[in-house]
Amino acid sequence: MDCGTEGRKKRPRGGSPALSLVAPHIAGEIMKFVAVVEVSRRGELTVDEVGLVIDRLPGQDVSLIVSQRGYRTARIVVDAENIAAAATHALLAVQHGFGLGWDSVVSIDLMSEAEAKLREGSAAVPELVGAAEAARLLGRSPQAVRQMIEDGRLSAYRVGDRSFALVKSEVLAAAARRTDWKSHPGLLGVLEEKDISIDRVLPSPRIRINIENDGARRARTVARYEFTVLGRYEDPEGKIVSIAEGQQELTEFDFTRIGDWTSPD
Repeated sequence: MDCGTEGRKKRPRGGSPALSLVAPHIAGEIMKFVAVVEVSRRGELTVDEVGLVIDRLPGQDVSLIVSQRGYRTARIVVDAENIAAAATHALLAVQHGFGLGWDSVVSIDLMSEAEAKLREGSAAVPELVGAAEAARLLGRSPQAVRQMIEDGRLSAYRVGDRSFALVKSEVLAAAARRTDWKSHPGLLGVLEEKDISIDRVLPSPRIRINIENDGARRARTVARYEFTVLGRYEDPEGKIVSIAEGQQELTEFDFTRIGDWTSPD
């Protein structure tokens, strides 16, 4: 039974007076939260009982149902600065509405209004893409995208043990902000470009990135890469050296990549 407040005319009743639950002025942003509170009373409410609860909570966005476990339940929207304050607000309101004490609450499910809309299917669900599609949109390799996720430069949702889903709009925004990745691929991109396996790179590679400005509206990055690879790699940016009396060869890399000039426009 869903006995919402919509369309119900308020009637004066006896019993407990109406409780004013206007959110107090608190420093900080006031947000809306949705609380679903079960109380220890069971069974459907009569029309008079519904009216009494609603009259005790004037101006509140509240609806009354019976939960799957048979408990009388109130769904109420409250204004609060944080979830702890919202919990207190909701509990006080529901207890007063039902005319019960603190020990009457069986459970409370509390979340932001935005989260409640997502769960109830009334909010727009953002378009998601997989790591491979994100890599295509960014012009990077899937390995580079995974590194961006691990570094916190891209937010992602884990799907299963090894896959990720990303919000497409966020990926497109990241693509619009970045400089040309072929000039600045990051260490993983450099290794992919040179066909070098990362497990061949000796510990402590160094990447130094500086920002050069050309006035107030243009900037570019200058990245210097320094790392050593186990084995011989014929590369114009690498220097082959021998160690252990010529029994082992390493390739040392020390080069700079300069990005394109970019503007916030």
